[in-house]
Amino acid sequence: MSTTKIIIIAIVVLVAVHVFFFVAMRRLKEGPAETLGPSGPALLLREENPQQTNRVIEIKGMTQEQFQGYVRVYYNDFCVPKDQIKITDDMLTIQGENDLIFTLPPSIHYIEFCNWVNYMAYCDKKHRYDVTGWYPIGDVFLNWYPLSDSLDENKKQNFSQSTIMLTIPTWDEEYDNVYFVTEDGNCYKQEFSGRMFIKQQYNAGIRYREVPISTLI
Repeated sequence: MSTTKIIIIAIVVLVAVHVFFFVAMRRLKEGPAETLGPSGPALLLREENPQQTNRVIEIKGMTQEQFQGYVRVYYNDFCVPKDQIKITDDMLTIQGENDLIFTLPPSIHYIEFCNWVNYMAYCDKKHRYDVTGWYPIGDVFLNWYPLSDSLDENKKQNFSQSTIMLTIPTWDEEYDNVYFVTEDGNCYKQEFSGRMFIKQQYNAGIRYREVPISTLI
């Protein structure tokens, strides 16, 4: 075998090994949802008939003063004026020393609520907050992508007209998503980039819990 062929084979092997380790490390970074079990296919979530009840966000370790400052930054840097809501004292409930319950009105729809949960978790570059949200979702339809005639593209989901719990697990390092869990324990990742797919997660280790206070009214 010539020296040239040996060099070519060596390069191919090195590239293959590099790709293998890159994919392996990528999956490890994505956490238990990818390492303990596969994720579902790319889907698009469509909500119709949103529920006319309040949405709730629980933030642990944040003072009221800090919260108000982060909201000002959110409005200035990330939120267009038409989507800004006036935050009044009755929308905040203090629990313990530094835990907050933030109640949002029914005018905040699904993706807006996902943005609130994500921002509150990452609003401080030096500290990641423990944030959980509860969203009373309307009629839910999951469309497959790419669309296929062999699949039911408009099937109404069994968690329609229920409450989903949103959070960001500690092992997630992507920064541009949230995870939500249905009341019967099914978990999904809502991506923010591109087409904003959702993907069902298996063995993600996220458990649904009830709203801490009676604010879904």
